[in-house]
Amino acid sequence: TDKYPGDTSWELISLVTNMTMYSSGYRKYNLEGYIYDELLCVPRNETCYELRMYDSYGDGICCSSGYGYYEISYKDALVKRVENFTSSEFVTTFGPGCNMTNSTTNSTF
Repeated sequence: TDKYPGDTSWELISLVTNMTMYSSGYRKYNLEGYIYDELLCVPRNETCYELRMYDSYGDGICCSSGYGYYEISYKDALVKRVENFTSSEFVTTFGPGCNMTNSTTNSTF
């Protein structure tokens, strides 16, 4: 986490069912500079997922707020490591049914 861990939250969405499978909610994280490890179990029949990272203040994990990062692993393989995103929402899609060539975008929902 960065200097303001309470600003950070996330949700994991199945792009097959378009439903939120897991979410952290705001204020779950409270230790500055701490590495949190979340282990999630996803159904075998789901083939494409979207991780949405949020920052309630809107400055992401970056810069004057301190540096943080997040990693996504799927089936014991690192999919993506994202450091210092500056948007308030950052989307990463992953899974065998996704188009992996354009798997990461900054967006506003």
